[in-house]
Amino acid sequence: MPQSIIKKIRVKDLFGKFSYAIPEKESMMSPVILYGDNGVGKSTILNLAFHALSAANDRGHRTAMKKVAFKEFTVELSDGTVVSATRENNISDEILDLKIFVGNKLRAQWISGQEDSPYILVGDELVRTRFDDNDDRLTETYLRYARMIGEKNSKKDGVARGNHAYIRKLEQVAPRIYYLNADRKLDSDDVADATDTTEIRRMITSREMKRTTDILRLSRGNSLLQALENAASWVNRRAVSDANRGSENTHSAYESILNQIAIDYIGESNTIDAEKIKNLILLVERIEEDTKNYSKYELAAELKMEKFKSALGSQNDQSVSISAKLIQPYVEGLSKRLEAIAPLYQVLNSFVSTINGFLNGKRISYRLSQGFYIVDDNGENLQPHQLSSGEQQLLLIFSYVLAARDVPSVFIIDEPEISLNIKWQRKIVRSLLSVAEQSMIQFVFASHSLELIAQHSDAVVEIGR
Repeated sequence: MPQSIIKKIRVKDLFGKFSYAIPEKESMMSPVILYGDNGVGKSTILNLAFHALSAANDRGHRTAMKKVAFKEFTVELSDGTVVSATRENNISDEILDLKIFVGNKLRAQWISGQEDSPYILVGDELVRTRFDDNDDRLTETYLRYARMIGEKNSKKDGVARGNHAYIRKLEQVAPRIYYLNADRKLDSDDVADATDTTEIRRMITSREMKRTTDILRLSRGNSLLQALENAASWVNRRAVSDANRGSENTHSAYESILNQIAIDYIGESNTIDAEKIKNLILLVERIEEDTKNYSKYELAAELKMEKFKSALGSQNDQSVSISAKLIQPYVEGLSKRLEAIAPLYQVLNSFVSTINGFLNGKRISYRLSQGFYIVDDNGENLQPHQLSSGEQQLLLIFSYVLAARDVPSVFIIDEPEISLNIKWQRKIVRSLLSVAEQSMIQFVFASHSLELIAQHSDAVVEIGR
């Protein structure tokens, strides 16, 4: 099912001339593709949505919003939460009134930008926080006083006010959000800065750095390495979780079998009919096939079941009945374990197959003992920085999509067609949807690609008409 996490985006007086409701009538589903002429604000709207829903207080989200000229920007989520940013006067004013509404009730507010003013608005009261710009102690005293009043007012009306209270509330209500901009940099509060590594810092501060392209190459390689590690960690966590669940299912299966054995012992049933034997053989064959497939990723050991099938296929009815009674507890317990792993295998296999459908002369695979790895057609290991820019871009975004499957997440991608050939453009959106199937992920794109738009015309929202 397509996910609707962001329901609607509204902007008023963007650049002083554009006002949009996206979409105008319906709710946004997944995917959504914003389309329009250059200069109508597609990328800016995506950028604002990313910063408005990102809670980290040390990554410049509010500063980025202040740099954009608009009167009002609102993101409505499918659960009824509304996150808004408004300016009282000039569309370029440094002060933003940030609010969070839950169920039509104001729950958090932060007048961002007042921290640099000698005054702070607390409820309806304007409190002076600084009399002398050089007197830091006096400023801090008044700020503490203002916070005390703010906390008291919050208790009265249930509205959390101020920087920290607003951020805490935003962390609670906002989805995890990722933004791949036109420069092919993936930004998210959950993504570490790929340029902040010992090797890159050394290149910047030493004479070894001769070209900025060297830093870009290393940075992109590090970003992809981080993405692959995150994806591998998600698979590992799921593998452990599913194995534990499989053990619980096996326990339940054995309880059921013990009950059946008790019935058999009192003479009610001493044989297994032909239909049950047939089903048991089918189960043995399925286990053999499943373990062969799962062993590719080390999710299970491959099991050869020829002796089991031979015992169940004997012409001696008594021998078959005894064999079946001995085999049944084992194979049913084993089947329960494999059933628990099956969803993970399907997701992992879809991810690997999808990526390899794009790659040429190389392939990606996964083993539980070593994570994801890339090899060429000769079996030689490849490092992330050895991939082309288009391959790196694909693998980066797909890896984070895989790792985000279990948490409500929005992927905002500006011009996904950049660095992709026509063939890749035609299948990029469908492939992303395939990897995100049965997850809580929404995709929002902005694109000029007629190939991409033609493939998904029902998802296109045109703006700037």
